[in-house]
Amino acid sequence: MDRIAITGVPGTGKTTVSALLNKDVMNLSDLYEKSADGREEDGTWIIDTEKMATIVANESEDNDMIEGHLSHLLGISKTAIVLRCHPTELKKRLKKRKYNDEKIQENLEAECLGIITNECLEEEIETWEVDTTDTTPEKTAKEIEEIIQGSKIYTIPNIDYSNCIMDLY
Repeated sequence: MDRIAITGVPGTGKTTVSALLNKDVMNLSDLYEKSADGREEDGTWIIDTEKMATIVANESEDNDMIEGHLSHLLGISKTAIVLRCHPTELKKRLKKRKYNDEKIQENLEAECLGIITNECLEEEIETWEVDTTDTTPEKTAKEIEEIIQGSKIYTIPNIDYSNCIMDLY
């Protein structure tokens, strides 16, 4: 089995759910400092994805889960599971994390437009979407396990929040 990317915009539950999986998981946030070219003024890491991909390839096994919002862009996963969350709930989650208004807006726009799913499809990665809006992390982890085992099948994209985009303005 190849590495599986667990991805999605911040606040969708990637880290929480990944900790519940019966798999070895590499959290990309643990690699930011080693794979960054510094930080922006607001403190955001400037990630070198090629450097990160090399680190992940060297420090993980072929069947590990790679968790992080950049995991699908590293070129080392053939499968991506995109966690999605309705923008109304996502906004609450990001406010709870004390994200600034600009960062919240940026992530809500990305979620409304399905940016991460589209990036996965552009990378020609087998892509699955899981909605975390009204479910527990345990149920989400179970759904991911079903996807990994091949018992969950549906077409992509299956989650569409594009009708919420105008609510952001």
